[in-house]
This record gives sequence, C-alpha cells and structure tokens, in this order.
Amino acid sequence: MTLVNDIFSLKGRTAVVTGAASGLGREFAYALASAGADVALIDINADGLNETAQRIRGVGRLAFPYTADVSDEAQVAATFQDLLMTVGRLDILINNAGVADLSQRKIHEYSATDWRRMIDINLNSVFYCSREALKLMNSQKSGKIINIASIWGLVGGGFITAAAYTTTKGAVVNLTREMALEYAPHGIQINAICPGFHRTALGDFDDPDLAKLIISHTPASRIACAEELRGTIIYLASSASDFMCGSIIVVDGGFLAQ
Repeated sequence: MTLVNDIFSLKGRTAVVTGAASGLGREFAYALASAGADVALIDINADGLNETAQRIRGVGRLAFPYTADVSDEAQVAATFQDLLMTVGRLDILINNAGVADLSQRKIHEYSATDWRRMIDINLNSVFYCSREALKLMNSQKSGKIINIASIWGLVGGGFITAAAYTTTKGAVVNLTREMALEYAPHGIQINAICPGFHRTALGDFDDPDLAKLIISHTPASRIACAEELRGTIIYLASSASDFMCGSIIVVDGGFLAQ
C-alpha cells in the first residue's frame, strides 16, 4: 500500500475550496483533509463554514474558514492575501462555488439582473480565485486547480435547466482548457470535473417527478451521492494526475455516453 499512499497523499499541502459550507464543497474539503491536506474554506454561509471546519479538524487537519463572496473581486483578493500571510503557500484550488437554475426559463424570459448574477457567481468567481491562486502557484512553479463545471457545460440542458447555467458551465470548461495551456509549462495542472446528478442542495431531488425524470435519463438508473466525487477530487489534487492538463472528467452515470 506504500505506493498507493505516496501517489494519493496530500500531506504537507494546503488547499482552498470555495462553496465549502455545504454540498459538494464540504465533501471535497473533507476528502482533501482525509488525504492529508490542510484546507482553507470560503463561503458566504458562516455557520456552514464552521461545520465544515469542525469536520476537517476532526480528521486532524488544519481548517481556515473565510466568510467571503467569491463573486466579489475585492473580497477574493483580500481573502487570498490573508491566506498567504497565514499559511505562506497554496498547492490546490477547488473552484466549486456556484448556483443552479432549474427554472427552465427561455432567453427572452431572462432579466439582465439574473443573467449577471449567474455569470458573477458561476464564472467570474472562477476567474477571480484562479487569478489569485496562480500568482502564488506561478512563483512556486507547482499547483493544482480543479474547476467544478457540469455535464451541462458540455451539452444543452433544455429538459431540466436554463440557458444561463449551461452558458456559465460551458465557459468554465473552456476557461479550464485555456488556463491549462498557459500554465502547464510552469508545473501547474488545471483540470475540470463535470458532475452529473449528485444529491446536493442545488436541486430538489426529493421531488418524485424530478427524480423520475433524472433517473430516466441516467443509464446507471439512480442519482449519485455527493460522496461519490471524493475519489475524483483526490486523484486530480494528487501526484497521480501530474501529467493531466486541461482534461475534463465526466462523472455522470453514463448520461453523456448516450
């Protein structure tokens, strides 16, 4: 087991997870800590952040909770500046923060306010956080950035989600590729995960009609648990993926294989 432990170990590394107060963000933070990383947690939900921090400390790792809005450029800059002063380095960034839109509104029904909000949270936050992280990683000549996109970043989501969401996730996919090309020569690997249907607060999966619709479109015939992405996040954060640059990993129960 020594080889496996060495490949996937995150001991001595510091990670940042956005949207860490609940859902996938909490699972990602726990997975990284379980693999040995200390974790900085960013979210607007202070109570949820503290719960996640307690879970991180429960596995013997350091947790640094930051209550901040990642769609606010100034708040992101201040948070990363404080992190640098506190920890001194950054090895892993998980751009997970995001909001969903299951309204199925058509383009002509969208307000500019709602459109900008989706772009600010789902796309601009990835740029703001990545930019700050890359300043540190570029000087270190090492680092991992993992962007959380969606299956709706690779196909249209007409039957269940609205255009603004698919637009932002598609942009995250291509931003991942562009950043990967820029920073691969500098020892930094940047990749993305496109999850399918996983149980989080972003969807009402207890709605029997919604659940039936999702399952009918998923070859695995079920909705996944958030915990099922732990292995993928550890893989991309660890040395096991050191030659992966600009890869888009789909975890969707076969949805996109159809």
